[in-house]
Amino acid sequence: MEIAPFMVVLMVVISIFSTAIRTPEIKYTPQSSTEITQEAFTPQFVSVPDSSIQNFIAFYAPKIPKDDPISIAQSIVEYGREFDVDSKLITGLIAAESRFNKNTVSNSGAQGLGQLLPGTATSMGVSDPFDIRQNVMGTTRYLKLMLNRWRGRDDQVALALASYKDGFGAITRSNGNFSDDTRAYIQRILKICNSIK
Repeated sequence: MEIAPFMVVLMVVISIFSTAIRTPEIKYTPQSSTEITQEAFTPQFVSVPDSSIQNFIAFYAPKIPKDDPISIAQSIVEYGREFDVDSKLITGLIAAESRFNKNTVSNSGAQGLGQLLPGTATSMGVSDPFDIRQNVMGTTRYLKLMLNRWRGRDDQVALALASYKDGFGAITRSNGNFSDDTRAYIQRILKICNSIK
């Protein structure tokens, strides 16, 4: 008779623990009124003045070295044009990945502005991931690769951003269903895109 209450308590604890660690998968639907939509963003390069991006970076990351916003903004516009990627999208991605801190290193070993893993950095032609120009180039090139892989989809931008964060294979296997964390990441980037004029 003493075992029954213990089992009930144990089952309740297991239930609470499993609920706390489970990450629900949620499909990103750009047309949803509760989402920040991607409809204003084409993946192609859109000309935004360096000064607009520079001012946004200086406002968003006031503690970075004072010359970094200029270098980052110039690199974003240059490589956005070279790889035909919207410079606001690159800016939003870098803001979400590193808050424009060129020296950031994650627990998984991702490095620099776009948080490139060493293997990805090498494959994108980056020899120094802490160099602003090289990292922005590698970040933009990798983002373009993800955009190309989802070309033709209405939700191309969202899928490309999710693939940048979680990996193309993971997003393909999930059939476009994103975790809350990935959905929030996409929303954050698109919100930043909307704020740059």
